[in-house]
Amino acid sequence: MNNMSMEEKEFLVRYYLRKRQKKESLIKKDEEAKRFVELIDIVLSQMPREEREILINEFISNREGLWWDEFYSKSTYYRIKNLALNDFLSLIRE
Repeated sequence: MNNMSMEEKEFLVRYYLRKRQKKESLIKKDEEAKRFVELIDIVLSQMPREEREILINEFISNREGLWWDEFYSKSTYYRIKNLALNDFLSLIRE
């Protein structure tokens, strides 16, 4: 995972979180969808608050633009985002 670029990590995390969004609408009909959503929610709950918020805002809420600008400097945002991507991918593989 350390040899992956930030873009590659972001692609994988975006895939998991968007899939979670699609599966969420199927929960009542599909047990597999329910388990997938629960898994993603457990992974997110195990992450530090700032990391979790960045992933939720970027990939679940799909906030656009510089939403993070009022909370972080650019370098801090990217540092925390990179940590969040790494943590998410590590936790999802456990």
